[in-house]
Amino acid sequence: MRISPKTFTQLIVILFAVSPFSQAEDFILIQPGYPGSSVEAQPFVKKFQKTLEVTAKIKLAHGAYHNNEEEALKALKAKPAKLGILSLGMYFKYQEKFKLTPLAWSQPGAKFYLLVRDGDVKSLEELKGKKISGTPFLEPEFVKSILFGEKDEKGNLKVSNALYSSWVITSAKYASRALRFLKRSRRDAVLLSEIDYLGAKKLELLKGFKVLHSTQAYPSAVVVSFNEQLDKDQQKRVQGAFFNLSKDSAGKELLKTMSLKEFSKVDPKILKELKTKFDAEIKKKKST
Repeated sequence: MRISPKTFTQLIVILFAVSPFSQAEDFILIQPGYPGSSVEAQPFVKKFQKTLEVTAKIKLAHGAYHNNEEEALKALKAKPAKLGILSLGMYFKYQEKFKLTPLAWSQPGAKFYLLVRDGDVKSLEELKGKKISGTPFLEPEFVKSILFGEKDEKGNLKVSNALYSSWVITSAKYASRALRFLKRSRRDAVLLSEIDYLGAKKLELLKGFKVLHSTQAYPSAVVVSFNEQLDKDQQKRVQGAFFNLSKDSAGKELLKTMSLKEFSKVDPKILKELKTKFDAEIKKKKST
């Protein structure tokens, strides 16, 4: 049977309309630079979504995972989600734009690690003017203001603004590729998130490298509601659902997939302090 061009076009439109990746995303996970793809993560997201529908008694039409900021923004532009799990940097950057309400965050926090080749570098100052790479640099404002905005006991920046400004920074889509470049001396240092650091260690990809600097621990995931779409009662149910994930085997499996231990209450004082530092960096960046 022959299909006319007009009929074929209509079929394509229908198929695209029912594709799970064309639907508005009520539940969205955004973790720039994290492993996997939207397609690979879909079974996990669907399982997480179904769990929340039961435990929080909230209807979520469709869920999706994005490890690319631009792709995530395209999805949110179509229709902002109701509920999401965002990186701390994404929360800070889009809190005002999407009227994000923090409901919970992951604990314990996760560190970031700056690696160099064994024997090459003995101090941070020796990295002046060097080439630095890593997946965390996909969120440059977060890296600059929070990770390298830390101060020592004397109140001095552990990584001075002059040192940071001297670095030739490139973001990396894959931690494994960044490590290969470091091994081949195409990079002088690599910044890894804790999830990538532990993954690389397990795969024995860290041989020949050493940790030159590590940061404090920060929550790697923040649960948020978008644009006040959840009322107070729904927010409480969602919080309870996330707090209880670590208390049963199914929930623990979801947490394990995200390399998390548990979700707990957000500390508003710490969140405000970090957000103030982040906003100052954004303001500084806009003025230059």
